[in-house]
Amino acid sequence: MSSPQTAVDRRAAKALRIAAIATIIALVLSITLLIKETAYTFVVFMFLGPPLILVAAIALGWVILKELKTKNVL
Repeated sequence: MSSPQTAVDRRAAKALRIAAIATIIALVLSITLLIKETAYTFVVFMFLGPPLILVAAIALGWVILKELKTKNVL
């Protein structure tokens, strides 16, 4: 049986993995736009880039809050 701490660690690791993947995808989109600027790459970057960064920031913030609550800082 897993302890509650292990379950939180697994969820935190998954959230961090999602944040990293979303950031990498947004970075690839921005580099693609930088290398070859077309209307399609610009639209894809503008519609997908900011939401991906937002998802990454929310996932990272969630992990930070959980970590601070676990250590009784908050």
